[in-house]
Amino acid sequence: MSIFDGLTGALNAVFGAPVTITPPSGPPVTVTGQFRENPREVMGDDGRVMIIDTPTLQVRRPTPIALVKGAIVAPSIRSGETFRVLGVYRDRSPAADAYAVVAMEAV
Repeated sequence: MSIFDGLTGALNAVFGAPVTITPPSGPPVTVTGQFRENPREVMGDDGRVMIIDTPTLQVRRPTPIALVKGAIVAPSIRSGETFRVLGVYRDRSPAADAYAVVAMEAV
């Protein structure tokens, strides 16, 4: 047990919003998560460094079974926009209910 156990639930209740996840096969699932766009440096075609916004989603573990590579994510705070899951990664927190971080791309 960690002193961080339960903190993710409290943060998700305050900052989270409904997110619909549609896996490549199977029914859609709605969970509460935190959608973010984080700046990231990438190399442009001309060799110059550019900063782009990378969409990510944070959801509490255990991650929903629908949250797999290729699933489509529709955050309620970005009405009409959808994102494709590129990968799901474990957060560095030692808490049992820590976030899973979902890397995505706009569809």
